[in-house]
Amino acid sequence: MQEYEKLYGKQTREFQPVLFHSVLRTAMDNKSNQNNPNNEAYWKSRGYNSKPPNWKDRQNENPTMSKAAQDFRSQQLNPNNKSYYSSRRN
Repeated sequence: MQEYEKLYGKQTREFQPVLFHSVLRTAMDNKSNQNNPNNEAYWKSRGYNSKPPNWKDRQNENPTMSKAAQDFRSQQLNPNNKSYYSSRRN
């Protein structure tokens, strides 16, 4: 909290929920933008510098994963598997 106060000044309790809502709203907007092919953030999150000229053709491209990559991803998402815990920070 002290670092926060150095950067932003001392905040009142009444201000904290507004700040939290603002940060949450920004995160939600960013997620929405990254899922919207009409937005530049969509293309940047997929490795493009900007929206390509043939973006309507590319928006439906699904990169395929190998069977081994699919299996490894499934193991990382399964809490009953050792890879689940090793793929997360402790």
